[in-house]
Amino acid sequence: MSKTDSKNTLNEPDLLYHYTTISGLIGIIKNKNIWATNINHLNDWKEFWEFVNPFLKRLQGTGIEKHVERIFDKHTRNIYVCSFSQKCDDLSQWRAYSQNSKGFSIGFNYSKLKNMLPSDELFVLRRCMYYNEEDIEIEISNVIDRNKKPDSFEIHDLTKIITELTTLAPCYKNATFKDEEEWRLVNFVKNEEIKFREGKTLIIPYIEIDLKDKKDGKLPIENICIGPTPYMAESKLSLDIFLKQNGLTKVGIIKSEVPYRTL
Repeated sequence: MSKTDSKNTLNEPDLLYHYTTISGLIGIIKNKNIWATNINHLNDWKEFWEFVNPFLKRLQGTGIEKHVERIFDKHTRNIYVCSFSQKCDDLSQWRAYSQNSKGFSIGFNYSKLKNMLPSDELFVLRRCMYYNEEDIEIEISNVIDRNKKPDSFEIHDLTKIITELTTLAPCYKNATFKDEEEWRLVNFVKNEEIKFREGKTLIIPYIEIDLKDKKDGKLPIENICIGPTPYMAESKLSLDIFLKQNGLTKVGIIKSEVPYRTL
């Protein structure tokens, strides 16, 4: 079975891969957690607004569009996202998330990862949907139809619509990113859980999501793919030593087959 084969008719993957840097890999394994970044501080920070803006346009002239926009803005401050892919060895993701030839993709067991998350509405592990403008309009219409009375927007109805759109938006991406086959772990958090790290140009809010199995404390990692590097043999050796030292003796090591290097 290939690394991206489906495990059932629902097309749930066997593994989900998280692309990360060398320091990211070390931190995930040593601390047994993974970081999720505030949705306003992702590489494409406009994603959320590209989804909700068509709804705001529908409210123009009603006198409430600015108020609703402020509500969405407030919601984004509590949305944190961690990205995965069904692809183990993808050139575009090595370039985007792993500092070119200095990174790894970590293969997490999908079922174990899903089962270790709290069973409440604050955590969502979902396949990303890829849209064009027409798709967004259809989805927004469906949300409105499910929550709105035929004649007008009442406050209660509007609150339900905003809540549902806020839940959907983090997992909708522009169709140009479809080849990434992304899944997202989305967490809606409280302020006291937020930490901060240094970015290239600004402070980045993030949260730590515990990855330890509740019964045995183990990480749900099945294998790790080494990104394109001219030092593949040395990288495999050091990774093997690191994994064994941290008790991950059964984790497989995969070598990238992407013919890419930085000059």
